[in-house]
Amino acid sequence: MQQHQDSADHYAELKRIVFTEYRTRQQITFDVAAQYGRWLMSSLVLLHAGALAGLFTLVSSLGKDKKASVADLLVQFSGLGWCLVAGLLLALLAGLCVWLNWSYHSENYDQMANYEMLINREAWLNDPINNWKLDLTHWLGLTFGLASAAMLGVAAYMVLGVPF
Repeated sequence: MQQHQDSADHYAELKRIVFTEYRTRQQITFDVAAQYGRWLMSSLVLLHAGALAGLFTLVSSLGKDKKASVADLLVQFSGLGWCLVAGLLLALLAGLCVWLNWSYHSENYDQMANYEMLINREAWLNDPINNWKLDLTHWLGLTFGLASAAMLGVAAYMVLGVPF
């Protein structure tokens, strides 16, 4: 009988450890979501917004010097401007997808850490609920992020007019 009690105590301790681990992972993934999403968005947004500010400064400066009319310059640089705006929007979409992805991870860990397993010998981890959402937001985040970075390359090509 003592051996059965030791086994039950060991099993209860194992379940407590697993439960605590999933709760800890849930908190860590939530923190990572916030940090990574902020970093990704701020980096890409800063690059695109800085390039747009530089473009508008150039157009304004050339217009003031009467080297060309501002309207003509805006038409001449409109492709570059739209490229940078598209890159900015893609960066924001990438950040959103990454944030959603890590939030889904966090929600999965929260779902899987089954409180019932602490008091019921038969209970164990619940199944994750967001697997397809994790796949979708992972690939969308990568795609939007890479497309945003590619827009910087396209913009550089448009400015320099030389192949990479």
